[in-house]
Amino acid sequence: MSETETSKPERLSTDSGPTTDNAAVDADTPPRRFRIVAAIGWMFLYCLVLPPILLFLASLLGRYFLVCELICNFRAYILMTLLVSAPALFLLKHKWLAAVWLGATLWAMIGTVSVFLPTSYSASSADHWVSPQTVSVMSFNVLGSNRQHTEIIEEIKRHDPDVFVMLEFANQWQPAMERLHSVYPYRIEQARWHGFGIALFSKLPIEKETVLQLAKRRTDNPFVVATVKIGDKPLRIAGAHLLSPMDPNRLDIRNQQIEEMGDFLSTDSVPTVVVGDFNCVPWSAFLSDFLDQTGYRDSRQGFGYDGTWYAKKKLLRIPIDHVFVSASVCVHSRTVGEAAGSDHFPVIVELSVK
Repeated sequence: MSETETSKPERLSTDSGPTTDNAAVDADTPPRRFRIVAAIGWMFLYCLVLPPILLFLASLLGRYFLVCELICNFRAYILMTLLVSAPALFLLKHKWLAAVWLGATLWAMIGTVSVFLPTSYSASSADHWVSPQTVSVMSFNVLGSNRQHTEIIEEIKRHDPDVFVMLEFANQWQPAMERLHSVYPYRIEQARWHGFGIALFSKLPIEKETVLQLAKRRTDNPFVVATVKIGDKPLRIAGAHLLSPMDPNRLDIRNQQIEEMGDFLSTDSVPTVVVGDFNCVPWSAFLSDFLDQTGYRDSRQGFGYDGTWYAKKKLLRIPIDHVFVSASVCVHSRTVGEAAGSDHFPVIVELSVK
């Protein structure tokens, strides 16, 4: 009996050993189903994060490829997507990766966000620019096919600018705008059957006017320039509507228009404001070249993003309607109006000349 009793515990001890080891293995290794779910979760995270990275990198190559220039229009939204993905990495307990990710995204945002930050010339310092007189200028792409003439005219009256530039000044708009002739007796009108007509209306006498054709042999795109007096100081006001870059040829034409416009404006140091629909965002390499060539700055600095197109949709609006000013011009205010049936919002600025 004693041998039998002692042998049983030995057999129990022998059997219990492997059972304990298997339990340890099971405790350290997740179930197969859990591993599959985790893999799917990581795949989803990568699918969420990688496309914005690739899109952002592509947006930096707009100088070389049409599709990259089009992607560049939405860089601000791409960066926002990258920014909100950092907390997702943090919640998944990848703190170091989240920190690196956040730092890289903030660094990438510098070139885009700096366009909107205040400068020594923006509203925050306008009080230092003591000027006896200011002038308000409005730029409005009214949409050539827009039949809401009364609504457009009422929007112009509501802001009551001293000078306004009307883009897509189609033939049907010319008789409609006669209602404002008594208020704006000085005008440059270049109506067209297509969407690139343009007109400049002024309460102030026009001292000098010029109408140029940008990329003349390739498209019908009038560029209007008028010089008015603010007190005893001249102010040159230029208006343009550049071609939309929907294919490689149109992209090349638009870039030629930007270059020709810069060549013309940089030949004279008179205080200048350039307004219009450039079909180009502020952080595009081509628009940066224009600002470098002329020495002008973006009036939106200190006033925010101001997406002006596409007005009929609330999401993904992009800032392609611009007001650029030379160094001797101060921007006191910048606002965006109502579309009034157009696909663009108007931009209104109040300026003074140093």
